[in-house]
Amino acid sequence: MTAPPRATHPRKVLTVLCTGLFLIGLDVTVMNVALPSLQWDLGPGPQGLLWIADGYTLALACCVLAAGVWSDTHGRRRAFILGLALCGTASVGGGLATGTGQVVAARLAMGCGAALLMPSTLSLITVVFPDLAARRKAVAVWTCVAGLGALGGPVIGGLLVERYGWRAGFWINVPVVVGALAATGRWVPESRHPRPGPLDRAGMGAVTCGVGALVWSIIQGPVRGWTDPGLPRRRSSRAA
Repeated sequence: MTAPPRATHPRKVLTVLCTGLFLIGLDVTVMNVALPSLQWDLGPGPQGLLWIADGYTLALACCVLAAGVWSDTHGRRRAFILGLALCGTASVGGGLATGTGQVVAARLAMGCGAALLMPSTLSLITVVFPDLAARRKAVAVWTCVAGLGALGGPVIGGLLVERYGWRAGFWINVPVVVGALAATGRWVPESRHPRPGPLDRAGMGAVTCGVGALVWSIIQGPVRGWTDPGLPRRRSSRAA
């Protein structure tokens, strides 16, 4: 691994990385409390609401492994920046959405951005904190921030939705992303694996599809039933 520059301030780097991680936890749950307001405004059906709430998690679960491999090969700082930019751009799209499909697409894109953010944050911590004791403390802070983001989502989302409407659940990400991007360019060092091995595209695709199918089944199971084959139901030929 490439060592960070000596001018790098580890605590500032940790703050920036934890900001990105807090954004991930926040976006997992922030839209849950906005669903009634969103339903009143856009009128999505039950399936639409389900995908708005869980599409983010599905995209994150599908892409996180491939994103981690990509960040190790092409640069963790680069992956972190791309993840922030994708989350910010998708949040703007969600905030301007006029239909259910646009909101779902924004949530899926935000999940892909989060998949770039999550593994790069932890990998950068191991580079910025080479001392084992300091690294343990940094990872402990990283873990606490991840939990705080998920717990703070409903509270922050409730306050925003009550005052500004469901679109605020998207717009809240924009200033966070802008600030994190500026701080990343100033303090976060670049690092990558010094000798990355060949990319197993077939294996990566199989894992991505397998994880996606598993998470999709968990999301759809309570709605469709755990024994449903997932095929379209034929109409009965019998007359009523």
